[in-house]
Amino acid sequence: MRLSDTVEVEAESVFAESVFAESVFKDTCLLDFLSSPDDHSEADLQRALLSNLRRFLIELGCDFWFVGEPYLLQVGKQDFRLDLLFVHRELLILHAVSNKMAPHRQDRNMRIVAISDTHSRHQHLQIPEGDILIHAGDATMMGTVPEISAFNHWLGALPHPVKIVCAGNHDWLFEKNPALARAMMSNARYLQDQLTTVSGLRIYGSPWQPRFFDWAFNLNRGEQLRAKWDLIPHDLDILITHGPPFGILDFSVSGQEHVGCEELRKAVERVRPRLMIFGHIHHSYGVQEYEGTKFVNACTCNENYQPVNPPIVIDLD
Repeated sequence: MRLSDTVEVEAESVFAESVFAESVFKDTCLLDFLSSPDDHSEADLQRALLSNLRRFLIELGCDFWFVGEPYLLQVGKQDFRLDLLFVHRELLILHAVSNKMAPHRQDRNMRIVAISDTHSRHQHLQIPEGDILIHAGDATMMGTVPEISAFNHWLGALPHPVKIVCAGNHDWLFEKNPALARAMMSNARYLQDQLTTVSGLRIYGSPWQPRFFDWAFNLNRGEQLRAKWDLIPHDLDILITHGPPFGILDFSVSGQEHVGCEELRKAVERVRPRLMIFGHIHHSYGVQEYEGTKFVNACTCNENYQPVNPPIVIDLD
């Protein structure tokens, strides 16, 4: 049996998402050792390859390592969902295997799994399966290198094809040394005032919040925050911020005061995303719909930093 739908992509970095400028077809791989029947399904082929990785790597060639499955590759503005992905550790060549190398199109609901404010308690969570895992900030307690390393390692063990992370006020390294923090997030797309596209979904993330005891990513209410929210583009499917907009899932622990951002509320009313995910205000975990937008406060921890709230799952059509 031959597998002709393979692709080889050369890149400067294994985990970079925008440098895959071109794709070229590679010679077919001989997979006779799988002994798959002629009417095998794609899932049958994938299971057979995973159970015979050693022989398959020999077929690929020396120094190819298994990266993961499935894997979403973005080339230009098109998304490709790859069944299996391998990397040559010295040549930095990505070798992807799939029965369908056409651009991936969203032909079903996209399952979004939302979490936030896990505060290094992520190991206690039961994460549901989904297409995209979104963390809306405060993955750590103090944003130290060991905390971020542990969080990234945990993300890498999860099966979700795409993971997206936004920082929060506890995640200090992302503000103090953003280059190092970004480099450490090898298992997720980190968004800081940035837009990314996943299977046609436009997703924007930003970590800023109204000033509160001078934590990370704090800005004054009014003009300073307005300048950040003015960067949010139109035609968004998902908006991720660490803090909530004013008046929506933003009650303080007393339940008497709205503490969300007024300028963010104005930006949301201007942009009108289909889904907005945030955290920061532990007391207001939950889901609310308003004027065509589904708002999700995905705080995992309560006020005592105990991971009591489960992840929130949203299906986007």
